[in-house]
Amino acid sequence: MIKKALLTATFLLSLWNIFYIGILIDSLTEEYFFDKFFHWGYPQWGKLYSSPRFFVMVNGLYIIPLIFAQTAVYFLRRNPVKAVIVASFISVLSFLNLYVPEYTRQSYFTTAQRLYGDSRIPEGIWLMYPYNLERFEDQSFLSKIKGWWGRGDWPGGYALWGDYRIWITPAPETDDYGRRGLVIHGGTKDGTPWGINIGDETIDVAINLRQSREPLEIEVNYSETR
Repeated sequence: MIKKALLTATFLLSLWNIFYIGILIDSLTEEYFFDKFFHWGYPQWGKLYSSPRFFVMVNGLYIIPLIFAQTAVYFLRRNPVKAVIVASFISVLSFLNLYVPEYTRQSYFTTAQRLYGDSRIPEGIWLMYPYNLERFEDQSFLSKIKGWWGRGDWPGGYALWGDYRIWITPAPETDDYGRRGLVIHGGTKDGTPWGINIGDETIDVAINLRQSREPLEIEVNYSETR
């Protein structure tokens, strides 16, 4: 009876593990091999995306052992205790990894609070164009799942981005300090190192932006926070 229960638990854990590993492989394939991630080298996205080579190396060092471990679960099926332990270890890693992106973002956000010209959006006038408006609900189900683990085009999911995000470009008179990939967004988080969270106001901005024939302007000014 105990053996059957352990094997059932191993099977269920293995299904989750295979799903998790599949998400990681799919993200790696899209972001690296299909080059669908467009923020390589942007400091605010963190060390993982500092370069494609570093990205694939870190992913390989993490994903390959997971594949071997999950494969070992199958060969350990005659010893259900060992099998469930190995399967549980992978599952624990998958749940811990839900919090790693959040910790990393907060670390970079803290840096952004201190370095006005480095990781934060520089002060000045920034422009919002209709073609740079994106809606979270327009994303695929798989893309939203990737966001749980800080992967895909919407890392962090709805809680981090909210209903809309608008990629912004500097006005001619604004010194962007070489910064790129900056964004105005919503969400319930305090903020991100790559943008400014304006909460539910993004909905109003999105409506106005869709109705406007000209780009909308937003002024970034930190004088009241210093």
